[in-house]
Parts: sequence; structure tokens; C-alpha cells
Amino acid sequence: MTIKADLHNHFRTGSSFKDEDFDKVIDIAAERIGENGVLGLTNFNDSRYESFINLKGYDRQNLGNAVYIPEKKILIVKGQEIPAKEGHILALGIKENKHLKWGNSLEDTIKEAKDNNGIIVADHPFFKYGLGDYLKNNLNYLKDFDGIEVFNGECVGIPGLTPFKANKKSSEFLKVLRKQGYSIGGIATSDSHSFYEIGKNYSHLGVLDIKNSETIASSLRKEIKSSDNYHGKASLIGLASHIAGLGYYVAKSKLSL
Repeated sequence: MTIKADLHNHFRTGSSFKDEDFDKVIDIAAERIGENGVLGLTNFNDSRYESFINLKGYDRQNLGNAVYIPEKKILIVKGQEIPAKEGHILALGIKENKHLKWGNSLEDTIKEAKDNNGIIVADHPFFKYGLGDYLKNNLNYLKDFDGIEVFNGECVGIPGLTPFKANKKSSEFLKVLRKQGYSIGGIATSDSHSFYEIGKNYSHLGVLDIKNSETIASSLRKEIKSSDNYHGKASLIGLASHIAGLGYYVAKSKLSL
């Protein structure tokens, strides 16, 4: 039996939520990724995961690094996107209220993620702020990675703004690594910054063991490392919405100065 897992989501460009957002997201997840589906909710210099899981709504079980919603059979796993000096990594399955440091070297960022039992993924490696080119020239770091985002829904090429063929380059890079014997998987994610995108891209994984935080991390790591079956469709609407949202927050911050 396989499940659908969309492991990199932010849900909104900003990090504020309303109480009704909890049930709305869970209903979307139940419809798009189905029973036993998994969403990753990713912090980025914020605590959106911690805020989201404490909203009013469906009954839930807090498992330390994830929450499970029994009525809909949906699991929300905590993630954090961390800008290392060389580029971004995604750490999945770290504990609630634990925030990894920004701006360290890749080596130190990986060490802190591993010290906190994080599952380490190179997110959008050949898009803006990705690690792909650095990893190509420093393959020694790949022994510490569990997966690569071979498809990210927001990796859409826009002339003068964003690189083209980022997902194709990621997929080709993973094929080369596997031929060289690296034990590393490929996942597809939505990288959602809107509810419209949630669950549009996903990986097919085996069912996770959700008894506690340790079994969630170990089973998810195992599934990611062997993952190569996914569904991916890029979202220009999603990327445009994200860019527009960023513009709004930048303008708002300037107005408040």
C-alpha cells in the first residue's frame, strides 16, 4: 500500500493564520492526497508550524514532530527551510519549537539537523537559492542527504527572474547520483504559498509508522531515501501569487518604517 506525501508547504506567503484555516487545510489535504496522506508544513524564519497546529478545528494528536488528525487520517509533519551559506536545505521531522540556525556553513547546518534527528533534503537544488551547483562540486556532502526535490511546483522559469528547467536538472542530477551508488531519493512537492497549491504535487511512499516522533522520523527517512515515484505539475499561478505576496509584505514593511 502506498500513500501520497507533499512534504514541502508553507500554506501562505505570510505566517499568520485564522482558526478556520486548520479545518480548511485538512479538508483540502483529505481531498487531494487522501487517506493516510502526509503534508509537510515548513517554517521559514518563523513558527508557522507551531501556530498552525494550535488553531481551533478538528481533534488532533500531537506527536512531537507531527500532528495526526484521526477523523481525516491526515498527518502534518514539521519542516524547516534553512538558508545555509551555500544554499537552502529542508529539514523534516524536527521537534516542535526547535528552530535550526540560519546562515551557518552547510557543514554546520547539516550537523545541527542531524543532531536533531532531521531528515535532510536538498530543496529546489537548481532554482534560486538552491544547492545543486555546489553539491555537484562537493559530492562528499551527499552522504548526509536523504533526498532531493526532483520536482518543486514553484520552480517555473520566468525571464530575468527565475531559472528555467530547474526540475529537469534536479531529476537528471539524481539519476547520476544513483548510478554512482548514492542512497538518496527523489521527491515532488508543491512548496505551496497558497491553499490553491496544497497537495497538487506529491510522492508515493509506503505507509508511515506514526506511533511517536521517533518512528515517524525513521519511517519517513526510509521512505524518502528510496522514493522515485511521484506526480509533479508546475504552478505558474502559485509562483505568481507568491511573488505578489512577497511584494505586498515588502511594501507593508517599508510603510511601517
